[in-house]
Amino acid sequence: MEKNLEHLMDELLTTPGVYGCVFGNQHGLCLGTKGPINSNSTGVICAIAKEASKLEPNSKPPVVQFENDTHSCTIQNLGNVTGAIFKSLQS
Repeated sequence: MEKNLEHLMDELLTTPGVYGCVFGNQHGLCLGTKGPINSNSTGVICAIAKEASKLEPNSKPPVVQFENDTHSCTIQNLGNVTGAIFKSLQS
């Protein structure tokens, strides 16, 4: 899994605007991070995804997006892994 995750993170950083990503397990422990993202944020990111899924417990896990004028953070849980992708909104 580590090689697959490493490959996925490298591929994500080739996407225009994406400057970082972080992935964590169901306990909020960091599985991997790329870019200038603090691995200590993994627990909070996983908690946000978990709490958001409680809004509609019988539905697929939601996608949570935070954004300001210059950046966005998209969070989603897929099975035992939660990921967050950080993107610059400026061209």
